[in-house]
Amino acid sequence: GAYHDLADIDSPLAAQLATDLVDPLPARADIKEARKDYVRFSTAVADALRERKLVRAANLRVFECRMAPEIGTGRWLQAESVAKNPFFGSSMLKCGTELDRVA
Repeated sequence: GAYHDLADIDSPLAAQLATDLVDPLPARADIKEARKDYVRFSTAVADALRERKLVRAANLRVFECRMAPEIGTGRWLQAESVAKNPFFGSSMLKCGTELDRVA
């Protein structure tokens, strides 16, 4: 969903991400392996939207988890104000801090 939001806001950037990342979300045998790929992709998309100040335009929020698999700190986009961490399943669903929060 976040990638499609990005494509709606900045289609050249979305095309660049899809081209520059080698097989960004390939099919994997299990969810644990799929999350390793997703954390990198999700962080790249979140960082690109933050860098270009497009997060608010997409009506999204950026969250960060400092225990993301493989890369340490990972970020993701979501619409809701309460963290729903996609990197660990239900075991750490609420682990995350919203970045750039508007007071």
